[in-house]
Amino acid sequence: GLDLERAHHVQHLQQRLSQLAARLVHVERELDRLEEGDIPLEESLEAYGRGRTLLTRCRAILDAAATEIAEVELDPDASGPDEDA
Repeated sequence: GLDLERAHHVQHLQQRLSQLAARLVHVERELDRLEEGDIPLEESLEAYGRGRTLLTRCRAILDAAATEIAEVELDPDASGPDEDA
């Protein structure tokens, strides 16, 4: 029923947030390496490119999660208990 659907949405959002957290850890590592300044320019440019790609993926995850949340909030059946019961 409705509770099972909500549980599915929550589980899906938790998975997306877990993916986001893992990607953000990777971005932080790349930033740490860049801030150290001990890597060659070519490697810095590659790290920058990887960082941009990771940030794009993070934004996609956040956008998808926001869309999913909005869909649940707009679902008229999600606003309260079933009135037919």
